[in-house]
Amino acid sequence: MAQHWMGPQLWRGLNLRQRRQMLCTAASLAPHHHGALRGVLAACGCTVTPPVMAAAAAVGNWDACKLLAAQYGCPRDAGVCRAAAASGSYAGLQWASRGEQEEEAEEGWADPHDSVSTSSEPLALMLAACRGGRLELMAELEETRAYDPACEDMDDNINDQLRLLHAAVDYYCISESRAATAPRGCSSSTGRRGGSGSRSGSSSLGRRGQGQQGAAATGEEVLEAVMDRLGGEPAAMGLIHLVSRCPLPVLQRFYDRVLGLGGHDDDVGAGRDGGGAGGDDWEAKTEWMLREKLGKGWGWDTVADAPSRWRAAAERPDFVTARLPRLAAHGVVINTREGAVAAASGAAEAGRVEALQHVLGEVCPRLELPAAEVAAEAEVLEAALEGGSAAVCVVLQEHGVAFSLCDVRSAAGLGHVELVRWLASTPGAVRVAGAAGAGDTEAREAWCWVFSRVAEAGCDVPLLRVLHERCGAAVDLVAVAAGGSVEQLEWAAAVLRASGREPMALSVDELWRVANAWGNTTTADWLVTAGLVPLPALEYICGRIREERDNSGTASAAGGVAWWLNAMKRSEVAASAGGAAGAAAARGAADAARAAMWRQLVGAAQQRTAAAAGGREQLRWLQQMQRDAAPVAARGRRH
Repeated sequence: MAQHWMGPQLWRGLNLRQRRQMLCTAASLAPHHHGALRGVLAACGCTVTPPVMAAAAAVGNWDACKLLAAQYGCPRDAGVCRAAAASGSYAGLQWASRGEQEEEAEEGWADPHDSVSTSSEPLALMLAACRGGRLELMAELEETRAYDPACEDMDDNINDQLRLLHAAVDYYCISESRAATAPRGCSSSTGRRGGSGSRSGSSSLGRRGQGQQGAAATGEEVLEAVMDRLGGEPAAMGLIHLVSRCPLPVLQRFYDRVLGLGGHDDDVGAGRDGGGAGGDDWEAKTEWMLREKLGKGWGWDTVADAPSRWRAAAERPDFVTARLPRLAAHGVVINTREGAVAAASGAAEAGRVEALQHVLGEVCPRLELPAAEVAAEAEVLEAALEGGSAAVCVVLQEHGVAFSLCDVRSAAGLGHVELVRWLASTPGAVRVAGAAGAGDTEAREAWCWVFSRVAEAGCDVPLLRVLHERCGAAVDLVAVAAGGSVEQLEWAAAVLRASGREPMALSVDELWRVANAWGNTTTADWLVTAGLVPLPALEYICGRIREERDNSGTASAAGGVAWWLNAMKRSEVAASAGGAAGAAAARGAADAARAAMWRQLVGAAQQRTAAAAGGREQLRWLQQMQRDAAPVAARGRRH
């Protein structure tokens, strides 16, 4: 099996997204599977990005995190900090948050009582810890003032508390689901602990511990702790969220208690509940509220009959089979055009084909509404494109909807590859406006843009072939190299040659974007090997080290530099294979040239660090690489 997964035939057929997924999977394995991560790193043919480190941090695999930082130049960003918070390790969060700070002792963690210094939004760390059920870490973040609701630079306090409550409700729902599906005799780390533990000590977020990763709290414990923080308006809005997400026992448990903090029954009645509420007990929750809590003037029609609630209800999987019949039994049906459009939109965005067919095929005729007009409503089309379901678009086409080139571009821009496949392959699905000549030009430009976007997304060769042969899109070799596989790149080059045109030579800047900005090093190697672009010169790489940065301003040339160093090493090996004559002299000259190269690379990183904030992590990585690459004899002389 190891030979299969590490074999080159597997990897050459995987696009960039798939190889990154493999990396994240390997990084998220338990620490004792370290060998699997090293094997995938050696074979994957792509740079290591922060989501890979975040996958390791989420399971507390800190050895893997350190490996990725030290040997692969992977930066630590806010996503890594959030993953560390969700894992519950305060010491790990400290390490992750030092992304641009000097490393402390190589073997040890920082003092667990030091505060977290991080560019991550403090609230984001609290939300991540909450979604991981990490009450002790939440308490530590508060005690060290990494999160302080009273800080002037925080968002509005009410909104902060609401977001924290939403995170707690999300965690509660996930933990209950895991507990319900766990095998008998096994306990879920986020499930019920039994007894009265959910009440004990729940009046605060927990005790300050040593920041070590342990068992997560139960969903009830997290919800109880966060609820204790609420008051005033957040309580009322939080109760609306409970109505929508939590089961009836939890709603009954917190209802009166939260109202006592400042909420009002009318606030809850005006919330998103009724037929749009989540869970199988939506009807029981609504009946309990109407019977026990809401005053006169409230009924099924007032809590369920509104366009926004019809849209929410149509998003649910049981809309046709359960919700509509039960709502009808309470005298509530869709009786307006606005309600029909809202329900069709909710079904379209959620990919609920049966619900959409019901609205267009049964509700519209009952209301004497032309189904074609409802299907063609801008709100419905936008929802269908946002959802990206080809099956939904088939239903809309059956009711006379023809999609535009702008719709195709939207689908491609949103990354809905399968919807693009259907639009490109289905006769009559896309209309082209304008005169023949202008329309053809517009269509070709649109399809070329679509080809580039789905190629960057790593779509398969059959779709690329449809876009090129059926829709007239030009083959974009750089886009295929950016997000695709070696097999897709070989197909693109073969198509260009078959048409009598050799692939055009790429610029060094285009190669650098493929290798560094996209991080697709295996296709970058293919472009160089195929003679379409030479390896960048040392001066070019030094320039990128001094200037390269990502969208957040962080120095981000490490991936491209690592690729370039490996490519240079392979070229040196190939050049030295010619014979043994003068081997010693050649090695000496190569060592001298390599030492000079490293001085220039490290010097460029030092200039980058001196010229702007940030870049220290990149500099440390290059210095470590320089030490590792030093000839053995030179290392011995230094010692």
